This record gives sequence, structure tokens and C-alpha cells, in this order.
Amino acid sequence: MYYNHSNLQFVHVKFFIGISQHIGDFNFPRLADFGAAISGANKLQSQEVLEELDVYKRLKLTLELVKKEIEISKIQESIAKAIEEKISGEQRRYLLNEQLKAIKKELGLETDDKTALNDKFRERLEPNRGNCPPHVLQVIEEELTKLQLLEASSSEFNVTRNYLDWLTSIPWGNYSNENFDVIRAQKILDEDHYGLTDVKERILEFIAVGKLRGTSQGKIICFSGPPGVGKTSIGRSIAHALNRNFFRFSVGGLSDVAEIKGHRRTYIGAMPGKMVQCLKNVGTANPLVLIDEIDKLGTGHAGDPASALLELLDPEQNANFLDHYLDVPIDLSKVLFVCTANVVEMIPHPLLDRMEVISIAGYITDEKMHIARDYLEKTTRDSCGIQPEQVEVTDAALLALIENYCREAGVRNLQKHIEKIYRKIALQIVRQGASDEQVVPDQIQSPPDGPAVVEVQLVDTDETQAEAIDKLDQSVVASKNQTAAELVEGNGHKHSPETSGEGVTIQTDLPDESTVAEVRVADADEPVDSKVCNKI
Repeated sequence: MYYNHSNLQFVHVKFFIGISQHIGDFNFPRLADFGAAISGANKLQSQEVLEELDVYKRLKLTLELVKKEIEISKIQESIAKAIEEKISGEQRRYLLNEQLKAIKKELGLETDDKTALNDKFRERLEPNRGNCPPHVLQVIEEELTKLQLLEASSSEFNVTRNYLDWLTSIPWGNYSNENFDVIRAQKILDEDHYGLTDVKERILEFIAVGKLRGTSQGKIICFSGPPGVGKTSIGRSIAHALNRNFFRFSVGGLSDVAEIKGHRRTYIGAMPGKMVQCLKNVGTANPLVLIDEIDKLGTGHAGDPASALLELLDPEQNANFLDHYLDVPIDLSKVLFVCTANVVEMIPHPLLDRMEVISIAGYITDEKMHIARDYLEKTTRDSCGIQPEQVEVTDAALLALIENYCREAGVRNLQKHIEKIYRKIALQIVRQGASDEQVVPDQIQSPPDGPAVVEVQLVDTDETQAEAIDKLDQSVVASKNQTAAELVEGNGHKHSPETSGEGVTIQTDLPDESTVAEVRVADADEPVDSKVCNKI
């Protein structure tokens, strides 16, 4: 075993054996020196063997060195054997898996990964193949052929697979059926928003033109106005009225052109732009796209997004919109773009020139009253879980709220105040229900003409204070005049019992070793609702 450790040492041993056959007398000192030389010992250990003159001791030192080398060789051999078994096991498993795939493929039970991906992409493309442009079909076929030639373990295979995944997910020529019913659109817009006459009139004009032409066309509309007037929410209502899919993305603070135009496929983790993601998510080629906060576009080292939006929002150019990732023209001429802005002057002039601006002024008091009564109050009441018969907000209360607290142009602050009011009401309803469900643990009844009865109830007390209050007598005989006098004098006592009329309840809540007691006094002839609170 030791001879297998090193080929060079094996040659030395073989040479020594060959020479020893020609030597008459066996030389032990030379054997010791030879053993020390091939043992791989360091210089100090070899020098120690040479300096030893006693042959027996020299052979003993050499034997220790050789045994140490043998143990090292055993360990190395076991490690090498384990590594070899592991490698051979993985190779065997890989070989068996490949044979299993080949057998299943021959029997028609299973296809390989590349064939399954090819079938998947072709099946996804099949519904839109007739509407897909010829140049796009050519690119898809080329990429599918390329995918079959690549190895599944290569990085280019994953890039091609992701590219085909995006390319076949776009709804080429798949348009939603628009509804050109002006009466229905008017009803939907009025149900969702009060006022906004100019905006609704412009949308109805768009629907009327589409009905006369038999087909709709893409437009770029910009709503400008102060915050809270409904610029963003009107976009969803327009999509509902037109029977179009809705997609919204905010460009406020956007400073990277790649968010709009996409990344090049050469980059790791490259993704297409927002418009390609929009088409994939909505599944149609004529959605309504809401570009929010367009007046807050940023600029940075990654380019100017406002310049990138010029191609997207130009009706003459967006019919052949080119995304950097897909690198094929996409028709966006049927997309209805709706932009929102607070300050029109912040929008770059070339971009503003491509949009039709509709100004939305603030709401007057009468409009706010209608919005609060018909929209905000109902929505807030439902979100708080309050029934309509449990609370009633008068017109005078809403008017006072609007005129004194919500004088801004929009209704966002008004909505916050209404939500605050309903939260207070919800808390009051829950507290009232909890107080009605409380069970008094100890109650002593007395004759009608007898003295008053004191009831003690503990709420969240610690052990020491609970023991002190448990020592209180549950019934105290006192007159009504004495009860009133002791209530006045007992303000400075921490644990002294309070004597009261019939129906007295003491509640203590002492989280910080401070005593807070609520005393409710009710005479025998008075209703239970008559209460006197005294906090100590």
C-alpha cells in the first residue's frame, strides 16, 4: 500500500531491492538511511537519523517515520477513493437519466425540455398567428430554430427562452370589443363621478366619433388640476365606459429611460419596458393606459424619460413603437393614453404639444355636498362596517365640515375627515356594546325601603390592589345624604371604600400604580342611566 503512494518512491524501492541482490551481507545502516530518505520526513528528522550511530535506534527512528508516512498515504487513499466514488455516482446518475429520457422519447411517453418549450410557444402563438405581423413571425421562427440548436445548460438558452416568452405573450392584433353606446357611457360616468362636465363631454365625443367611423383611434388626453379632484379615478371610469382594459403606471420621479423603452438583451436580467409589460398583463392591444404624475418626470444619468415619451405619445410614431428588448415594431396606435398632472407648466413643451389638455377646477361647496353624501359617506360607512340605521349624518353637519375644515379644491381632505368621524362612531358603538355585555360578578339585593347597595367591579388590577379591594365589604349601610358627603370627602383616599346609593359601581385600572376609580351612583327611584363620575 505504501508503494502505491508515489511512483518515484516505488522506483527507489525497486532499485534498492535490485542492488541488494548483489550484496553479500545485508547492510542495516544503509536500510535505515534509505527508509528515512523515502519517508518524506523533514530535514530535522532526517538529520536526527543520520546522527544516530546506534543501528538499533537508527532503525527504530526510521520505522517511526515510515509508519507515519504509511498512515498519511492511507488517509489520502481513502479521500481519493471517496471522491472517485462520488464522481462516478454522479456520472452514473446522469447517464441513467439520459437513457431514461431517450427511452421515454422513443416510446412517445415524454418529450425533452426543448421540444416541450417549442410546443408551448407555438401553442401560445397559434390564436394570434393570423393577426401577427409577418416580420414578427419570421423573428419567432428564427428564435425557435435557434432554441433547438442550443444546449439547455448554456446561458444563451435562457436568454432565448425568455425572449420567446415575451415575444409570444404579446396580444398581436387582439383587440377588445368596444362599446360605443353613448347613453350607457354617460350613465357609468355619472355614477362614478359627480360634476367633471368637460371631461365627460370629451369622452362622449370620443365615443361618438368611434361609432360614426366604425372603429376607434388612439388619443392622448391630459387631465390637469389640483390634488384630490379625481384625475386618477376618472381614468378607470373611462376604461369601464369604453369597455377597455385598464393599466396604470406612475412616472413620478422616473429617471431611467429603460423603464419605458426596455433594456438590451445583452444585459443580465434585461426586461422590456412598461408598455410591453402592459400589453402582456391586459391581454389586448387597445387598452386604456393611465400615465400618472407626468409633470414630475425626473432626469438622471440613465437618460431623459420625457424625451423617451415623445415616441410613445406621438400618434404618428407609436404605430411602430420599438422596444429595446423585443427589437421588433409594436403597434400602439389603438391605445388610449390618459395622462394626469398637477402643474401643466412643468411638462416639457414638445411633450405637452402632443397632448390634449383638459383642466379640472376645484369643487364648490354644493358639489362637495353631493360627493360627500352620494360617494364618500357610503364608501366610508361600508369600510367601517357600520349599518345605515346606526348613524345619521345631517346636511348641516356636512356643510359645517366642508366650510370650516375642508376648504381645499379637492375632496381628499374631506374624505379623511369623514373617515375620522366614522371611526369615532365605530369606537363608540363597540364601547357601548361592550358595556352592555359586562356582567357584574357580585351583586347584593336589598329591600326597596332598606339601605343602598354597593356593587364592586374590578378591571385590570394587579394582585396587591385586588387583594386590598377584595377586603372591602360588599354591603355598606348608609343613608343617601351620607353617601353624597363621603363621595366629596373620599377624593383623597386611595383604597377607602366608597359608600353610595343603590347601583354604585367602582372600576379600577392601575397599570402604573395610580388609582383611577369611576363611581356611578344611581338612586333606587332614579333610572340606571343617571350617573355621577368621580375619578381619584
